[in-house]
Amino acid sequence: MDYRDKLKYLRIYHELEQKDIAAVCGVTVSTVSSWETKRNHLTIDSLARLCEYYKISCNSLLGLPEYDPIKPLW
Repeated sequence: MDYRDKLKYLRIYHELEQKDIAAVCGVTVSTVSSWETKRNHLTIDSLARLCEYYKISCNSLLGLPEYDPIKPLW
């Protein structure tokens, strides 16, 4: 699942509209729509705002493994 699919899922799961997400990120509704239809990618700023809003990590949203700073990488 692409991270933009996850964004749409999270929005619908939390019973939000695109205008709500647009307000969180400081963008237009058409920008949010373009993310969800995979016409555009999020900016890092918007990604950070959404992760903070939903209380999830960027890695979780992007489908990356969680990084443990205590555990060595090798």
